[in-house]
This record gives sequence, structure tokens and C-alpha cells, in this order.
Amino acid sequence: MIQSDHFAASFDVRTGTISVRHSDGTPFLTGGVACANTDLGKQSTASSGREHSVEISPFSDRLGSGRRMVIVSRDPQKLLDLRVEAAVYDRRRMVTIEAHCSNVSSRDVVVTSLEPIRAVATEGGALRVPGVAACITTGRCTTTRARSTSSQPIRRPVPGRPSRRAAGKRIVATECPTVASWWNIGLFNGYEREGVVLGYLENTQALGLVLAAKTAENEVAFLSESVYAPRSCCARGDRSAPTVSC
Repeated sequence: MIQSDHFAASFDVRTGTISVRHSDGTPFLTGGVACANTDLGKQSTASSGREHSVEISPFSDRLGSGRRMVIVSRDPQKLLDLRVEAAVYDRRRMVTIEAHCSNVSSRDVVVTSLEPIRAVATEGGALRVPGVAACITTGRCTTTRARSTSSQPIRRPVPGRPSRRAAGKRIVATECPTVASWWNIGLFNGYEREGVVLGYLENTQALGLVLAAKTAENEVAFLSESVYAPRSCCARGDRSAPTVSC
């Protein structure tokens, strides 16, 4: 486990999931996983049979100093290994998660996207944000940058009613409207309360997409997805460029 004045993050080697708690012990993120989407299918830290190892060490970078947890998730079929780095900062109220995938097979692998962090209700994952009422998004994505900002309500699920807004698009919950935003998304829960920002610090090789849906009172399902160019290939022995989200 790594800990700061604000957060404590841990990794369960039995389930392959990441959890984050506030300094007072209340849950913030539960059941988080990292994934690679490939022509071999979805490769997740929670996939059955994976062997995990964890190393913890202090670090210092341009944002400050703190503690880092490096998770290596080895594929029992020796196809695609995953490496996840989670970090907490001493003086910043933030958690960063960085993901890599390494091709350890005897063939090239097509990688369509990496998900540095994914917390989806149907997989036992959730982000707990008391009073969450709306999302602040970056709006339409252009070839240069996202040029506009917009706010969208994030609604509670309606049992038995699939989301129309998300039909035919990427979704994180079948019965809840999914809100999508390039690079960053803000979760608004009132003018007098602290909100939450989910987004990318750095991603030089792919487009960063963040999806969120309100799945229960005070709970949000979300994922960050680094989308590569079509038919991007991870050659034998290669490791993907890191994608960092927080």
C-alpha cells in the first residue's frame, strides 16, 4: 500500500484490482483495473490466471515527491504482460495511474487501445463521489485540440431502460446515460463541495477518452481509454508507450 496525507492506494494480487481510499478511510475507488484492448481480446489485470508482483518505492518528479507502486501483471499464456504504476503525492490531492503493455508472445499483436484505469459496476468497480450531479466535459474534439467546454447532467439509472444517448457508442453502463469527453472530465457535486477531475496528464501516442456514468446514488462508473490509430501494432518484444491518467 502507498499512502499520502490525502489518499491511500492498494493492489489486491488475488483479484488484480486497485483500490483508493481517502485519508479518513472512506472508499474513493474500488475494483479498478487496467486493460489492453487487442486482437487477442481484452487483456486485464483482473483476467484469470495472471501472476502479479508489486514493488513500492519513493519518487520525485516535476509535480513533486511521493510514493509509487509498480504492478507487473504477467500473462499465463505468455501473450501480453501489463505494467501499471500508481502514485500518490505528498503535497498534491491527486492519484496518478500509468499503464504499459508488453508483447511477450511469438507474434505481432494489434493494440486498439489501452485503459490505464477502468472501474465499471458490472465488474465490481465504482468511483464514490457524494452528491455528484453533473459532468463538465471538454466538448467537441478537433484535429488540434478540444475547443469548447460544456456541462451535462449525470443521471441516476432507470431500471430496465437502456441508455439511448449511448446507443451505438462506447458505454460504461447499459442502463445509464454515458457521458464522453476527450482528455478530461469534471464531476460536479455542488458549489460548496469539492469536485473530482478525471483526465490525462500525458499521452503522446494516442487520443485520451474519458467515459462516465452514474450507476447509483453517489457512485460513478468510469474508464479512461487511450485510443491508438487503426491497426497499431505492438511487435514481438515491444512495449507500448506509457499512458497516464489521474
